[in-house]
Amino acid sequence: MLKIPELWIYRQEILIIYIWKKEGYLDSDKSRLFPDIDVKNILPNYVELAWKQGSSIALRQFSQNLIDSTKI
Repeated sequence: MLKIPELWIYRQEILIIYIWKKEGYLDSDKSRLFPDIDVKNILPNYVELAWKQGSSIALRQFSQNLIDSTKI
């Protein structure tokens, strides 16, 4: 087993996050890599957008969303 710290699996418009712990992979609602971003709910929208309109558009909108969300 590779014991990768965090796995993301995207299937049927749902993102599943697995975190490696001593007892194995456990389903998680949060990413350890991006603890302040709700990737489980946000990312599927951008994956779908990338498939429909292209990855460049999806990446630009995702980046802009992150910038806007960090403004005070």
